[in-house]
Amino acid sequence: MATVTLKPINELFDESFFVPSYQRGYRWTNVQVEELLEDLFDFAESKRDDNDYYCLQPIIVKKKGNYWELVDGQQRLTAFWLISALYYCSNRKDEIDLEYRKYKLKYEEKSVFTELFSKIENLIETETMPSLVNLMEDEKEYSIDSRNLVESIKCIAMFTRKNKRPRGVLAKIFEVVNDIQVIWYVLDDEEDTIQTFTNINANKIELTNAELIKAVLLSACLDDNRRQNMALQWEDIEKGLNSDSFWNFIVDKKRNDYSTRIDYLFEIWCAKAGLDVQNTNDDRHAIFRTVSSLLQNQEEEKVIEIWRDIQNVYETLQDWYDDYFYYHTIGLLIIINEKEKDVNIINSLYKIYATSDKNSFRREILTRIKNRFFGSTKGTPFEEFALEQIRNSLGDISAGDVYVRNVLLLYNIAMLVNANNKYERFPFELYKNETWDIEHINPQTPKGDVSADEKETWLKSYLEVLNNGYDIASDPDIIKDIEVCIDSRMVDFELLANRIVDLLGITDNNSITNLVLLDSSTNRGYKNACFVDKRRKVIEVERRKNKEEKYVPIGTKWVFLKGYENSLQLVVWGAVDMQDYSNDIANNIYKMLGGLIDE
Repeated sequence: MATVTLKPINELFDESFFVPSYQRGYRWTNVQVEELLEDLFDFAESKRDDNDYYCLQPIIVKKKGNYWELVDGQQRLTAFWLISALYYCSNRKDEIDLEYRKYKLKYEEKSVFTELFSKIENLIETETMPSLVNLMEDEKEYSIDSRNLVESIKCIAMFTRKNKRPRGVLAKIFEVVNDIQVIWYVLDDEEDTIQTFTNINANKIELTNAELIKAVLLSACLDDNRRQNMALQWEDIEKGLNSDSFWNFIVDKKRNDYSTRIDYLFEIWCAKAGLDVQNTNDDRHAIFRTVSSLLQNQEEEKVIEIWRDIQNVYETLQDWYDDYFYYHTIGLLIIINEKEKDVNIINSLYKIYATSDKNSFRREILTRIKNRFFGSTKGTPFEEFALEQIRNSLGDISAGDVYVRNVLLLYNIAMLVNANNKYERFPFELYKNETWDIEHINPQTPKGDVSADEKETWLKSYLEVLNNGYDIASDPDIIKDIEVCIDSRMVDFELLANRIVDLLGITDNNSITNLVLLDSSTNRGYKNACFVDKRRKVIEVERRKNKEEKYVPIGTKWVFLKGYENSLQLVVWGAVDMQDYSNDIANNIYKMLGGLIDE
């Protein structure tokens, strides 16, 4: 079984590495060498305490007699070998008893290239760094490996940083050499090195945090049964996290980019355990390094205890997902708290959940939602938690407000929670992975520089309404005039549009009472259609939703199906409908958040 540890690079000195012929040769350019030097120097400059360390990417090896077969990581080890050699070369005269520490590198079937390392070892004892560079110039002719190696030597010998010359840069790096670590991944006897190399380097697949952590956990289990059980439990967790519905319930859209989803579980656990995970965008293996630092040198029972704690985190998340109320309210909290990391939201809720009864935990969730929507700051749409105040404030929320989307989302979640309809769940996976629009229920009347095509679409939409039995007694010529306007390419469109608006009793309302939440592809299918056309489209989407991954939010469906007791017609969205809609939004929000309504 493979083992994984964090190993200080100075523990590799005096080891011997064998680079097999199935690997390509040394191919690092100045770009990679400079990046490594910058990282190492900047770490040395910023190191504040004994717990800080810099971690190189994984070194994958397999023991072969007196050598380690180097399966992955030869570029990094070769570059660091050169950095160590040139540090000694440039500082040996100024530091008393400076010891040259190195590891041995041997390249299979590349004897001339391997001899270069011996030549460098001899030259650094007698030459200065500039003369070493000059003496190595002729070696570039022997192979592309030699050329790249000599170019790397020149790059290191000329590298400056923050007003420090190359010798000073190297000296600064080696002040912290004991705190430079590698992820040391040792294959077991049964693992095929060529297959491992192929798997890693085909499409450049790197070891993930999860693979590294799993190896550490399993290698700590000495009992075979325990190890097999842990492996099966790990697979069950990965399978559960692979559900898009479950996954998108617990992550923010911006964080939906883990190479393996179980990484996120370990990040949650690290937060719970009070472990600080560095920026995962800058350090791909930050989660592994954090977990590994805790697991190292632990007794088997302690490792098992840690694993059970991680399982408890997963099982709690699964319990929340299975609970209808928690699913919707916690899922909502993660979406609306844009400035707080999802990991921190879940961790803080987990702590309360572990120490509270169910009613107290429900109140805590609702309080957090209230705090996001109610208050006297600019970012909150409602000032106080009172039904009448919510109703009054809704009239002031318009399409351009930053929180209109969240208010509509809250309304749709509240409708589901209040109904407690276990057959319908809000699909966070669709909401997070699609683009959603704020759609006008009544289309805005085309004005100004709007194209003739848009005006024609708007007219044709209302022409169909009027041709289907709508009472036009107050303006009997309107159908004929619409047809004339269309034929004349929109002559007198503005006057005709005003007549249509007056006849149907509709307004260009930009407030939330004329807005719904809808996915953008369905919204684009509307173009500038009138209410009855949009209603037809919503019904069509609902009928075929089992064949297509589309979702019409329940509040949006309620609008276009006119599920309000005062609705008298299904043709236009009028003032009475808007008032009913506003009341329904207020009532549902107030009720879900704990308000009592006189039915």
